[in-house]
Amino acid sequence: MSRQGDGSVRSLLAPDVDAPAAARRALDGLRGQLEEEVIDRSALVLTEIVTNSVTHAGLTAAQPIDLDIQVSP
Repeated sequence: MSRQGDGSVRSLLAPDVDAPAAARRALDGLRGQLEEEVIDRSALVLTEIVTNSVTHAGLTAAQPIDLDIQVSP
């Protein structure tokens, strides 16, 4: 996981059952830069998107999910 401290987080997630939790942990890198309510809502959306990727995209272990979160004013 790469936390850039400039309002962005990037991580490659293994496409498995642990991916949604890993995505939420990556989002934690933005705590202090965003309001808690925004983090909570974003975690919900992120969990759904990553879960759908794992479930429906047909990815193999060699095809990670590229998570790139950017915060802009």
